[in-house]
Amino acid sequence: MQPHEIADAADKARVYPGPKDREAMAAYRQQGYDIRDQFSADLSREYLPNEARHAATKIFDKAWSDGHSEGYHRVEEIYEEIADIVRVVVDGLR
Repeated sequence: MQPHEIADAADKARVYPGPKDREAMAAYRQQGYDIRDQFSADLSREYLPNEARHAATKIFDKAWSDGHSEGYHRVEEIYEEIADIVRVVVDGLR
C-alpha cells in the first residue's frame, strides 16, 4: 500500500467512540498508534529506502509534529520535502 493510500484510509477509517467508554477509547487510541507506525514505515520505504532508520524516524517525527493536525496527506507532503533535502545532502557526501 502506498503512503497516500494509507493516508486516505486513515482519514476515513477511525470513528471516535466518545469519552465514556474507556475500553473503546483505549482501542481507538491503539488503532491510531498502529496506523501512525505503519504510515511511518511506509513513508520511510517510499522516500528514504537506503537511509538509516533513525534518520527516517526523526524526519517522520518532525513531519508528524508539523502536519498531523492537517491530516495524513500533509504529513506525507512535509516528509517528502524533508526527505528530498536529506537525499541531496547525503548524495553530496558520497
